[in-house]
Amino acid sequence: MDVEDDGQPEGPRDPAVAAALDRLRARDADAAEAAAAAWGWVAPDGDAARVHQRFVQDFVWYRLPVKWWTDRDEHLEIAAGLAGLFDELGMGRYAELCRSATTRTVIGAWHRDEKAGLAAYRKAVDSSGIDAPDTEVLVWGEVMTPEESDARDHVAITLERAIADGLLVPGGRGWRAQHRELTVAALSEQVPGHPGRQDWLGLVTTARMMRWIEQRRSPRRRELIGRWEAELLHPIHPPDEVARVVAPLRWLLAQAANGGVALTSQHNLSRLVVQAMSVAFGWWDTRRGTAPMREDDVLEVAVVHELAREQRWVRRQGRTLQATRTGAVVAADDVVAWRALAAAIAAPGGFEGFARECALLVLLDAEQVGRRELLVGLAELAAEAGWHDRMSGRGPTPEELGASVFPLLTVLETFGLHVERDVPREGRFDRLTDAGRATALEALRVRATGPQHRLLD
Repeated sequence: MDVEDDGQPEGPRDPAVAAALDRLRARDADAAEAAAAAWGWVAPDGDAARVHQRFVQDFVWYRLPVKWWTDRDEHLEIAAGLAGLFDELGMGRYAELCRSATTRTVIGAWHRDEKAGLAAYRKAVDSSGIDAPDTEVLVWGEVMTPEESDARDHVAITLERAIADGLLVPGGRGWRAQHRELTVAALSEQVPGHPGRQDWLGLVTTARMMRWIEQRRSPRRRELIGRWEAELLHPIHPPDEVARVVAPLRWLLAQAANGGVALTSQHNLSRLVVQAMSVAFGWWDTRRGTAPMREDDVLEVAVVHELAREQRWVRRQGRTLQATRTGAVVAADDVVAWRALAAAIAAPGGFEGFARECALLVLLDAEQVGRRELLVGLAELAAEAGWHDRMSGRGPTPEELGASVFPLLTVLETFGLHVERDVPREGRFDRLTDAGRATALEALRVRATGPQHRLLD
């Protein structure tokens, strides 16, 4: 049997574990050998008191079948040997987990193929009830800071305790809602020994913020962020005119949630819907004609429709646009809709996301910015941060930045968050409105404190 080196300690350090291994060895030497080899994977510091269900199931459902290169039968024997050690330690729940039908199923799936194994592993983890779920206060990232990983371990221990005490029954009626409630409560607990008496949620938020600030090697970007760093650590208050800002979005989603919105054969909004939105929000200049005839006639209508589709707040059913469950929630409340809008503005990753966040930072930094000055400054920021063409090695041009920034400005202007004005012989200038400044800060906070799913989101 070959084991992929993962830096785990060899042999037990806990005298109680050593004694338990001796008792197991006296009746089954092979089981004791397997258990001793596995122990460092479920107890990284060797202490039995520090073992938790998350470590055990992560080993028998993932690390054992993936990193221990042997056949299915030996994998099951190793799991059985570890179960024997848990029996000797009086840790019956973990022994049952190692011997369970679920463990046999997951290990068997890994031996069929990787895709089946991963699917079985994820299903087993989800059903266990100890994996911290996403909640309204925190969505977990795939790339975690050490602080976020510690917080997730803390939640897992809390959930395990609730299950052991009979307070949470995975698979029982209403257990998912209770699962989330327990997670939120665990995240609100104070971090033991933290000098600032910070709770776990605050610890994760601060760590994510620091990672975001230092993510790109750009002194200028760091300087721009520094002016808003303190504000971004706390929830941003909605602007006073929040109802006006989100009115077009809520209007469309409410119509979609209440019977649906009629579409054309090309899946655009129907003429009547376009005309109703144009009248409601003053988007039509009668000098262009008596009324718009199609969605393409009114840029703002097209922007709201496209945004709703991209964010999956609506879905098409035949020639009707229906609100999704999330869309109905967004439609029901001004503040929810505003935060959703800001999150949508922040959503793109990669170069487009970088360009958008820097554009917001530059616009926040001044009362107004010349359009050419904005694009040239963004190109300099991008080059400083290391963005370059792989073939030529050159940095992005102002025109290439414009391709990412112009759609952002269009969305901002649609919702009354940005205005532009042309000055003869001086050019075009961009300015955030008061509501736009609050929304820009909220979008930046989403980028700074949201989950990370790639190394350079």
